[in-house]
Amino acid sequence: MIKLKFWDSVNNGFCDDSDIFISSDGCVYRDLDDEMLLEPFIIPVQYTGVESRGVELYLGDVVQSSFGIPPIPVKTVIEFDDGAFIVKTPRLFPTWCVLSEFISCFSEVEVIGNIYENPDLVGDL
Repeated sequence: MIKLKFWDSVNNGFCDDSDIFISSDGCVYRDLDDEMLLEPFIIPVQYTGVESRGVELYLGDVVQSSFGIPPIPVKTVIEFDDGAFIVKTPRLFPTWCVLSEFISCFSEVEVIGNIYENPDLVGDL
């Protein structure tokens, strides 16, 4: 089962999903009692199925960790590409990896924000 939360780009916040539906063509609707209202400004954000430190990781989350001795800080965004949740790691080799591998290889992976609430975090990636 796919788990989603929804970003309301008009009100700049995650919204209650109890009345939100996604049609088979991918359009987002809100159920307003007797009618379905098209919601083009609500963005579905998918759960990756992976947790770190007890926190669920979602598409668009900005995560950070460190690697090596001395520790090299790594900050990256969770993306979806070619059928997999990935993170891009341009300062390391390889320059990307599958999210679950990233979580298992790096200790102390922490969610520090997301691309919706904290767009300033991705400016220097």
